[in-house]
Amino acid sequence: MEVTEQAETHGITGMLITAKEYKPIECNRIDNKKYAERTFIAQLTETHCRILAESFY
Repeated sequence: MEVTEQAETHGITGMLITAKEYKPIECNRIDNKKYAERTFIAQLTETHCRILAESFY
């Protein structure tokens, strides 16, 4: 996971987080891609962490 930059969604400011999920070797035969990538926009406050958006591809 990596926090890359500040982002805004639905008028709420948060941080853009990208995560790479590596696949087992046997799954790589189909598309030759070694990982799936997820992107989140999350807001962190004094009392909670709120996921504002998620993208998976």
